[in-house]
Amino acid sequence: MVKLDFCHACLFLNLGSLFFMKKTILSSLYLFISMFALAQTNSTSVYATISPDSAQTLITYHYLDPNFVILDVRTEGEYDSKHIENGVNLNYYLSTFNDILDTLVKTKVYLIHCASGGRSGNVFNSMQTKGFENVYNLDGGLNAWENAGKPTLTSVLPILLSVSDTIVEFQNTGLSQNDFHEITITNYGNDTLDFTSITNLSLTEFSSDFNLSARLTGLMDYTFRVYYSPIDLQNDSVIFDIESSNRTLHYVLKGHATATNIEEHSLNHLSVYPNPSSGIIRIKNDQVFLSELFSINGEVLYTSSIALDYEQIDMTNYQPGIYLLKINSEEGVVYKKIILQ
Repeated sequence: MVKLDFCHACLFLNLGSLFFMKKTILSSLYLFISMFALAQTNSTSVYATISPDSAQTLITYHYLDPNFVILDVRTEGEYDSKHIENGVNLNYYLSTFNDILDTLVKTKVYLIHCASGGRSGNVFNSMQTKGFENVYNLDGGLNAWENAGKPTLTSVLPILLSVSDTIVEFQNTGLSQNDFHEITITNYGNDTLDFTSITNLSLTEFSSDFNLSARLTGLMDYTFRVYYSPIDLQNDSVIFDIESSNRTLHYVLKGHATATNIEEHSLNHLSVYPNPSSGIIRIKNDQVFLSELFSINGEVLYTSSIALDYEQIDMTNYQPGIYLLKINSEEGVVYKKIILQ
């Protein structure tokens, strides 16, 4: 039989406690690394009820992540009195609660909570049934969060973030073809986001259907399109800014066209002037030619009916922007970009 004196027994207990603590910390660390890794994998869904400490780690890990939402399902009064920073309120008792829940992006990562865990537990189960991929439930709700010494706020603030890549590239787009990319932005914060301005693309090969009157709550994404309509074989690029009441997003739009099924030559004695123009375009060539004028969307706006060596096109009633001039002569075909100011 092995005998231990008091000091040795204490040492044994302390070492045992240290070993247990170390094992617990490593196990927890491994658990959260695994959960985070799984959360980034589209093919694997993650559902977990986690402690306040783990929830704070999750929030820190996903700070300013456009694909992360803190969903507070308490009433508006409860929310206004105090909430987790950037937590977004969706009242569990609303008659439209489930309808709104169905509109949310199912691929985002959600941390849900209520006051003590009852309401969020029901929502947690519902979101699994609805096919949300990554859902975490705060065990004990905001009460447990505060009891653990975690901070709360009363302020609200919209935060504009881009879900899509901020460099948008169009490759191998044929002349006069209209290609597009979709861009998604989101409000990461918890106040309504309004837009104030966007870059004017009217004198470029790019255009957009962005709606300046759109308003985003903290649960909303907004998707719009950017179009590219090249009219020559030059590389194109422009910085496209979206300015909101909170911040500005910067996108770099790049495009390159290939002359698919179009034979292009430079005419030796061709003059197109003035360009840019305020309305009147003059074309002069040593050979007779025919010309066609297109909008940036490929619509035919003008066609000459008689071949001449000099021509004048009146564009005073056209909108400012970029147009494509096609000239046919004995030397070949050439396309010219016309800028109308």
